[in-house]
Amino acid sequence: MAIGLLATITVQDGKNAEFEEVFLDLTEQVRANEPGTLFYVLHRSRSNPQVYKVMEQY
Repeated sequence: MAIGLLATITVQDGKNAEFEEVFLDLTEQVRANEPGTLFYVLHRSRSNPQVYKVMEQY
């Protein structure tokens, strides 16, 4: 049975690039150290560029 998670993250104005860089590093760590990960992805909202959705499935 798979376990999924959907999280909504709101980033402070002007912090998008920093957040995305940190998330990319985190994604690499998850892929390297969590072998049961089916996917771990970040999506940026089209309507509000400060809002991101993180989708995970294990």
